[in-house]
Amino acid sequence: MLDTAFIANRRIIVACLCATLCAWASQDQAQDRSVKIIEGAPEPVPGTSQPTTPTVMLKTKNPAGVAVEVLPGTDVQVGTKIAFRVATRQSGYLLLVDIDATGKLTQIYPNMLSLTRATGKAASGNLIKPDRPITIPDPSDPLARFEYVAEPPLGVGTVVAILSDHSVQMIDLPDLPDTITGQQAAVDYLYTITQGLKIAPADKPGEFIDGVWSFDAKSYQIR
Repeated sequence: MLDTAFIANRRIIVACLCATLCAWASQDQAQDRSVKIIEGAPEPVPGTSQPTTPTVMLKTKNPAGVAVEVLPGTDVQVGTKIAFRVATRQSGYLLLVDIDATGKLTQIYPNMLSLTRATGKAASGNLIKPDRPITIPDPSDPLARFEYVAEPPLGVGTVVAILSDHSVQMIDLPDLPDTITGQQAAVDYLYTITQGLKIAPADKPGEFIDGVWSFDAKSYQIR
């Protein structure tokens, strides 16, 4: 189970994570998502691109200018290894959330297993800086030593890059309401709930502050 700071309020996120293997086991049972996480150092993903995937029109703020790209392209077959290239114009702490073809939300970076195994500075290693694009997976990054593999459900999914100006490694992702259907609605919902989240700084116990959030999203299609 998670540290009590995680569950005090569904609209509270914490700057430091204390997770147990039970928490990972709970997430592992829900691996029926379009991007599968496989433990181990990843192999390089070719940097080719492919066209003709529906796009999500973001109605979001992006003050940091974060941008995410799907590699090897946005139209992939089941079993394809996927990577994500992320760049930003301002420093911030990166989270990647996958929205599969059924609308299921899953945080894939940092993910629960990588956080439970990260120690010391590695636990806040999701800080990215301007003019220094990163690619995930990355065998040199303790938080990104995984392979991401495309798997069912087939159809259009979306990866959302979320950048926070304060240290954040995990957000509480609620189940989508039954009234939310489709990728566009799911992205809009994710954006709306994130704007209401509070951050608990590690150096200020008991205090919660507003964060500045930046968003970018790219759709992909699994065939």
